[in-house]
Amino acid sequence: MSDFPPRWATLHPSNWTSVELTRWLEYVAKEYKMDSEMTDNLVDSFQDLDGRRLLQMSQDDFRAISEQHGEFLFEIFKQMCSAENQFAGMTSASLLPPITESSRSATPSPTGSRESNEGDNDLQGKQKDSSNK
Repeated sequence: MSDFPPRWATLHPSNWTSVELTRWLEYVAKEYKMDSEMTDNLVDSFQDLDGRRLLQMSQDDFRAISEQHGEFLFEIFKQMCSAENQFAGMTSASLLPPITESSRSATPSPTGSRESNEGDNDLQGKQKDSSNK
């Protein structure tokens, strides 16, 4: 597995092609433990769209495309889009809302997100200590 975030995670959704949209749908399906048939159905349902069109869509539009998961996808997409950061440099794990017990079964937490921050905090603490001497 690659250490780099997927391309869709490095672009603002307005710049997503249908390929990035497909990869995002596949990522969401995997994270929320959807089976392969459901994933294929989602990808097929959204295949003619790109990120710019997705940004223009309402919850009803999402529901019209996927009756079973439209509202769920709309909420995930809107939460991702309302993140304070402007997407560039964010990891894919930070682009999804927290996963609740009702949304999927127990799964390991995303790797790399907390460990790197803790290391940064330790380094900053050491720098402060050395400047106080």
